[in-house]
Amino acid sequence: MDIVRDLFTRRGLPVASVPFDQVQLRPVDGVTTVLITALPYYFPLREGQNLARFAALPDYHRYFGDQLREIAAELSALYPQNTFLAYTDNSPTDEQKAALRSGLAAKGKNNLCITEKGSFVFLGEILTDLAVSLTAEPPRLNCDACGRCIAACPNGALTEEGFRYERCLAYITQKKGELTEEEAEAIRKNRMAWGCDRCSEVCPHNAGLPAAPIALPPNEILPRLTLQDLEGLSDRKFREIYRDRAFAWRGKATMQRNLMILEEKEHG
Repeated sequence: MDIVRDLFTRRGLPVASVPFDQVQLRPVDGVTTVLITALPYYFPLREGQNLARFAALPDYHRYFGDQLREIAAELSALYPQNTFLAYTDNSPTDEQKAALRSGLAAKGKNNLCITEKGSFVFLGEILTDLAVSLTAEPPRLNCDACGRCIAACPNGALTEEGFRYERCLAYITQKKGELTEEEAEAIRKNRMAWGCDRCSEVCPHNAGLPAAPIALPPNEILPRLTLQDLEGLSDRKFREIYRDRAFAWRGKATMQRNLMILEEKEHG
């Protein structure tokens, strides 16, 4: 099935397959196979950046979704008797499990999927009833002898015993409502308004990564937000202005809270 693989690789996307019933979250009539892939999104940090890379970029659901729908359309033209359904997030499959079981990725101590293109990747898939098997060799990890991500984790979310999500800065910055003083201090200390990339930044499998196509013009990177950017915006207007960014779905209040914590320190 080199022709199927080629549709992905010529777009810079690795691909592997896994039986749908091994990673299914909800049923989809007729589907037997998941073609799982990964979209790189790395770019070098910008000065003063306070948004994690995934949030600084245009919402990947649109960019990646367009690519997967194009591939699905090309597959439909090649195999008109078969079904091809593209998904980015909100999928009927467990995407991380699909990436790991297919060999597309291996799981690092940073709790992330590490692929041949590193861990700065978004996962997506095409579901099909086409009889296809695409094998992949997962990256060979040396996590036990490394431990850089555990040492670098800014709030102790990564440990030798496993991942404590409630201490993850990415989780804390996206959490709704009032934060504990300990959670607020984690934001103050680490200068991040949304998300965290530290465990990926120190991972040897991300060394020397080039800027990904999604991070190049005409796509625009928004590395930083301030309270001034949000001044006078209703929640509806906030969502409208930043609708193509991955943080907009939470609404204005959560981002405003985080920025108030950051700027309180700057002016305190």
